[in-house]
Amino acid sequence: MKKYICLMFYLLAFLIFLGCASTVPPEKLIVQRVISVQGSQTQIYDSSMVWLVKTLGSVEDLLDPLEYRNRETGEVIRNASWTYRSDVWRGPPVYVTLAFSINIQARDNKSRVTIDKISKRPTALQSGKIYEKEVEEIKKQLESIIDGYEAHIIARSLDEW
Repeated sequence: MKKYICLMFYLLAFLIFLGCASTVPPEKLIVQRVISVQGSQTQIYDSSMVWLVKTLGSVEDLLDPLEYRNRETGEVIRNASWTYRSDVWRGPPVYVTLAFSINIQARDNKSRVTIDKISKRPTALQSGKIYEKEVEEIKKQLESIIDGYEAHIIARSLDEW
């Protein structure tokens, strides 16, 4: 009986260690893209602000004093969240909410978007850890956010009325 208890203890310790070893530190998850678009720094900055309101929150959220925005330098940094349906794990699909920081830097004829400080909000079915198995799916979701941003600012740059 004593051997059985010891074996179970070592097995449990191994499984806990295995779970910790397969997680990804948040600083390794960064998605960045430079987008070429026609327009001045101010036009691209204004388009970026419109996109942020439409996609990631309300005007009140954008006026949060804890976030940074500067029209003169063309930079905005915002904390945001994004929920998506995950099919990575076996069993029923799980809705995952990612929290992250998005940094948009506008310059004449280009914009750089960086998404970093990515974390997963814990749910009843999942911990808040990001596992190696989830990295590709998470990057795909964040790339889709940047795709939406790119489509928006390019459409706005072509829309001269």
